[in-house]
Amino acid sequence: MEVRDLMYIEASAAAANFTRAAKSLGINTSTISRRVSRIEDELGLALFERGTAGVRLTNGGRALLPHVRRALAELDAIKLAGTQNGNGLAGEVRLAVRMPPVGEPLHSLLVDWRQRHRDVCLTIFEMNEAETQAAIRERRIDAALMTRHTLWPDAVTAPLYRERLLVALPRDHPLARRRTVNLSIDAEV
Repeated sequence: MEVRDLMYIEASAAAANFTRAAKSLGINTSTISRRVSRIEDELGLALFERGTAGVRLTNGGRALLPHVRRALAELDAIKLAGTQNGNGLAGEVRLAVRMPPVGEPLHSLLVDWRQRHRDVCLTIFEMNEAETQAAIRERRIDAALMTRHTLWPDAVTAPLYRERLLVALPRDHPLARRRTVNLSIDAEV
């Protein structure tokens, strides 16, 4: 028996018709009919009475249905827990930061994140770039905060924040009168 078999039983019971159940699942009627028959053979129990008007649960089918629904609900709970844990909304997040730590704005970001996600245990590891790369690949950490120039070629990234970089100049420097300074590679300063 497979998960989709449980889905077929539940959909058929709800629709009281294999055609409507198949349509709601986006499959062929023959597929759902065959699978339900195979499940009935496997269990040694008729789950549905078939008729021209549709299908109706047998006593055995009615006894089985709460278990089917509970199993499907548990699978949904597994998916939800996995998604929440995978996205850092529950459970634990293991985060690597550069040695020495980046400082601000990292501190403010982490304080804000902890306030918004109080139910998540955030464990921070200070690592150098090589240790971080190995830990990501071995799944010993979930994420790492790094600068672009320290990334390895196949790293998957997402921008965390943008910060405006300021140039400090003496008051009498010619560039001090400008609103912006272009420091691109080909720019003359």
